[in-house]
Amino acid sequence: MVTREGALTEEGKLRDSDQVTYLTEMVKGREAMALFTSERRVVERFGPGTPIIFMPGIEALKLAKGLPVAINPGLSPSAFIKASLVARVINQVERKQPPSGEV
Repeated sequence: MVTREGALTEEGKLRDSDQVTYLTEMVKGREAMALFTSERRVVERFGPGTPIIFMPGIEALKLAKGLPVAINPGLSPSAFIKASLVARVINQVERKQPPSGEV
């Protein structure tokens, strides 16, 4: 994922008004949002100095907005997650999270 300078708050989160441009890849004949599991994997794929943002995986999946997701595309190992499964994962994680304010 690539974002403009300063798009993260001091807490390391995107603001609602921020615009994020993310990388898509053609995987299995479909456009997919590309996510990488670590900075090392981004550097391995695109080289040092590639602008990236870090966020919890569930937040990255929410940004896919109905697209399938390619994890570590072009590297080995990699994975492809269909859009319907992305939505199911998001729903499953959100149901298991405790209510706000409780630990």
